[in-house]
Amino acid sequence: MKKIESLLITLMFFLSLAVYGKNINAENYRINDGKIELLNYDRGISDNVSVKRANGAEVITGSEDLRITDGGGRILVTKISKGLIDGKYDEYYANGNMFMTGKYVDGKKEGEWKTYTEEGYLWKKHTYRNGQLNGKFVNYYTKTGVEETVGNYVNGKKSGNWNSYYSSGRKKLSGDYSNGHRQGVFTEWYENGQKKSVINYSYDIVNGKMTVYYDNGSIFYEGNMNDKDGTVKGYNQNGTLKFEGRIEKGRKVGNWKYYDEMGNLIR
Repeated sequence: MKKIESLLITLMFFLSLAVYGKNINAENYRINDGKIELLNYDRGISDNVSVKRANGAEVITGSEDLRITDGGGRILVTKISKGLIDGKYDEYYANGNMFMTGKYVDGKKEGEWKTYTEEGYLWKKHTYRNGQLNGKFVNYYTKTGVEETVGNYVNGKKSGNWNSYYSSGRKKLSGDYSNGHRQGVFTEWYENGQKKSVINYSYDIVNGKMTVYYDNGSIFYEGNMNDKDGTVKGYNQNGTLKFEGRIEKGRKVGNWKYYDEMGNLIR
C-alpha cells in the first residue's frame, strides 16, 4: 500500500511539472514570513516573475502559480497571491519523492501538514491554525510507521498529555504539558518495560518526589524537591544506601555521605 501511495505521489509530481505555473531556477530558496526568497535567482533560464530585493535575496511579489527548482534539484510547487504563499504547498526531493505537503492561507500555514523521508516514508504529521501548531502532532519511526512521539499543541505550545515510544511500540515517556511547560508527573520506562523514572514537575522544575530506577526495577536514587531545594538518596543495585545529601538552588551543599556496597560509611 505504501509503495502504491509513493508511486501516485511521484506521478502527481511529474504531472505538476508539466502543467503548473511559471518555472523559476535559483541556487536556493527559503520561506520567510510566508514569502518566498530566492538566492542567486537565474533570470537567464527562468520565466519572468516580479521580485524585489530584501534580506540579501530576491523576494517574489505579485500573484503567480510557481514551480521553483534549486541547485540541488529540490522542487517547490505552490502559488502566491500579492506576494504571500496562498494555497497548496508541495515540496519535493530531487528524486521526485514528496518532502512536505500542506496548505497556506494568506502566508500562514493552515490545516494538516505531512513530512516524508527521501525514501518516501511518512515522518511527521501535524496541524496548523493561523500559522501556529494547533492540534495533534505525530512523529513516526519511518521504516515501520510506528508512532515515536504523540502530543498536542495549542497556539504553538505543547499542551496536555504527550507520549513517546520505542521502535518496538513500547511506551518510553509520558507526561503532561501546560502552556509549553512540563507540569505534574512524568514517567519514563526502559525498553524492557521496567520504570526508569517517576518525576514531579512544576513549570519544568522538579518539584516534589522523584524516583529513578535501575533497569532491574530497584531504586537508583530518590529525592524530594521544592523549587531546586531538597534531599537526595542514592542506592546500590542490591538496595543498600550509596549516598545521601542535600541540594540547594540545584547544587550540592553541606556534608554528603557515601557508603560501600555493604552499606558501610566511607566518608
